[in-house]
Amino acid sequence: MRRILGIVAVCAVGSSAWGQQIFHAFGGYTGGGGVVDGAIVYDNSANTLGFLINTADFERGDGVTLAGTDRVVTNINVMIHVNGGAAGTADMQVRLFVGGDAGGGDPGALLWDSGLFAGVALSAGLAGYDFAVSNVTVPDEITWTVALSNVQTAGTTGVRFVAPPTVGSSEDWVWDHTGGVWTQQVFGVGAGNNSFGATITAIPTPGSLGLLAIGGIVMLRRRR
Repeated sequence: MRRILGIVAVCAVGSSAWGQQIFHAFGGYTGGGGVVDGAIVYDNSANTLGFLINTADFERGDGVTLAGTDRVVTNINVMIHVNGGAAGTADMQVRLFVGGDAGGGDPGALLWDSGLFAGVALSAGLAGYDFAVSNVTVPDEITWTVALSNVQTAGTTGVRFVAPPTVGSSEDWVWDHTGGVWTQQVFGVGAGNNSFGATITAIPTPGSLGLLAIGGIVMLRRRR
């Protein structure tokens, strides 16, 4: 895994409906995700907003619609924020599911599970965490989730709100996945801002590679 470090200052939100979960966050993301072979088919890392949500002992995620046609996912970079300038560790797990974005309805079948990474070193402030995906073919709409457990930091730790995406799209809601039950959530972070920061990288499916090769052969024959 690779960490891409950023520095931000954070203070807790006052009394509100989300008082124990939503925290003000200031500052931007200094890196980018998906630093691997392939094309970026979803990028929501540039437009960082002023909020993070507590993700300790939660599985939270976001439904997204991928751009382009490459659909064999090779990497996902998830943006995690540790407030108060306090680094630490956490157990971390990322998963991909079918659907859950513009098509409506809950996310469907599990596509990929990273397994549990124990004792991941968390950087203070905002950072990106890369997970290599084992060349999983996905549909246009997927939901990604991250679960944090055994969080050992002095500050609040969670996913950062980022919007709008610069590659692909995401509807104005996020997901909580508890006990196998999906709950669609819209938090008070402003209209159009209910998206979590992540970057997804993919390569073409084997079938599309074959078509490209055939097309190249045809072009060569025409030139001759």
